[in-house]
Amino acid sequence: MNAVNEQRQRVQHRLLDLFFEDTGLPIALYEIKEGHPQLIITEASKDNFRKFCRLVQSLPGGEKKCIEDQCNRARDACRGLGITGDHGSQALCHAGLWNQHVPIVVRGETRGILLFGEMRLADTKKQQQSLVRLEGALRELGADGDLSAAIREAHTAAPCFTDDDVKRHIGRLQAMMEWFYTLVYEQDHLELSADRVTHEVQTRMTALMAQVENLVTNLPTAPPLSEGDRELRKRADQVMHSVQALDTVLQTLGDSLGEYHFVNHKVMPMLATARSIYIDEAASRDIEIMLEGKPVLEAELSEAHFQHALNNLVHNAIKYSFRTVPQGRRRWVRVRAFSENDELGISVSNYGIGILPAEIDSGVLFQLNQRGQLTHNEFRRGSGKGLYFVKRVVDEHGGRIEVVSDPVASEASPEGSPHHNRFSVFVPLRQANREKNVLHSVDRR
Repeated sequence: MNAVNEQRQRVQHRLLDLFFEDTGLPIALYEIKEGHPQLIITEASKDNFRKFCRLVQSLPGGEKKCIEDQCNRARDACRGLGITGDHGSQALCHAGLWNQHVPIVVRGETRGILLFGEMRLADTKKQQQSLVRLEGALRELGADGDLSAAIREAHTAAPCFTDDDVKRHIGRLQAMMEWFYTLVYEQDHLELSADRVTHEVQTRMTALMAQVENLVTNLPTAPPLSEGDRELRKRADQVMHSVQALDTVLQTLGDSLGEYHFVNHKVMPMLATARSIYIDEAASRDIEIMLEGKPVLEAELSEAHFQHALNNLVHNAIKYSFRTVPQGRRRWVRVRAFSENDELGISVSNYGIGILPAEIDSGVLFQLNQRGQLTHNEFRRGSGKGLYFVKRVVDEHGGRIEVVSDPVASEASPEGSPHHNRFSVFVPLRQANREKNVLHSVDRR
């Protein structure tokens, strides 16, 4: 489940719990996804089923009967069977308590059905129907003696509501959930529009990348080169690096790199690619990008994904480096590749804006649309998607990320407390537990 879905589910659960806390009525949501109802119920509702329900479910076959009955009623409600008017409909459970079905309709589309109740209704006819259903269930499930008497007593003790009470609860409930699903609709619409735009730009970016690479390839390389040829090659390289940097941003936003294919890759050329893409931006900030590692180091990697993850880490280190350093110090981003304990390690270090311990320990740093709190006053641009993308790539490689942010207490800065930051990625040298075809080693020199 991605971060957006997790956030939506938390809000859904909280809205359902608020209704339960206000009314004491257990509630469940059957959300319609791809035409099928999917149950959403919170722990509060599950933990507070009526004593009547617990007794009925204690009978042989009682729990199975309750689940089947609830699913059938929800399925019928989702198909519109028995739904009358905007306020939904009431239905008896198999054992004789009433439940209310409430449709959630946004822009003419039914997004879900809410079920709440386990209640009696203050209507003579409906009370009689309830008792008839109760006696039928007791016979069907074979209840007798003291247990049968206890179930009847628990049925009588269930809360009783008038039609006005129920309508009042429905009104509040529909208002809350329709507000929620309206926001979901708007967010989905915006994301779909953004995805379409991103896809269109990516398509054109692919063509532009090919043209730039052809331009660079066809430029003269054999000495002696004229001053004009050298300047032309320099400019072409700068354009190519800018296009590659923009491609990293687009791929991260669109998350459209495709399936993972693991191949033995030399690691240092990938680090060199990341440096070449951002070397001009780093130079404009007076930052040196330093690479460390053995040329022979290789690992089984999904090249496109891992390259973009490296690009994001290097770019973040540049973007969040301090604008100034103490006199006599130089500004740097250090990228180091190494192997230990059958793992490939990549560390990206800088002298920059700190990261709070709570952000590291909780993992919030890698959640979608999250940015470090200490960056908010630094006016640094960021989408909040880079580290989220990196985490997904590392997870797919069966790896992990370690983050260290140590304050440099003895060094003063007008921008706040400087830190030595290090992001370390560890992935297996060999993807032993994954079904794959590992190809021959690729050396991209």
